[in-house]
Amino acid sequence: MICCEVLGCVDEFVSISEGGWVGNDPKAARMLTNWLAWMFSEVWNKVKVNLTETLMIVDGHVGKVFCRIGAMKEVSYESDRPFIILAKEMRSNIEILVKSIPQVAPMFVDEGAFQVAMNWCFEAKPNCQECPLQDICLAGRGSSDHLRWSAYQKFGSVPR
Repeated sequence: MICCEVLGCVDEFVSISEGGWVGNDPKAARMLTNWLAWMFSEVWNKVKVNLTETLMIVDGHVGKVFCRIGAMKEVSYESDRPFIILAKEMRSNIEILVKSIPQVAPMFVDEGAFQVAMNWCFEAKPNCQECPLQDICLAGRGSSDHLRWSAYQKFGSVPR
């Protein structure tokens, strides 16, 4: 709980998950936790943190990459906006998959998938030919069933 006194309110408490964080999902808190864990461990050498225990943020773009490569069978969409991936519902399955791989730091997998989404795995016209995941990606190898997944579809159609 965050005391609203700090935020200018009086005698009221607000849960972080209700405080207006990205879609009422504290992704920013997960990002900060990972960043601090890495800084304290790897940069400042103050504490030793096992980076295999870090958190995944999993936004719509990360979910899209996992779906397009074929790692996820289903995508959850918001009911009132069926073109927006509900990443927070996919996060636990993605985390289970990533944590099943020995010696992998989830925070780095999350960031890597996000960078793939931003640089190659675009919504409408992905650049599969230059994507570093092309060899393991079902969409990159021509699967239209996997290419259909989108983080933020432009026209609001729900994938079949």
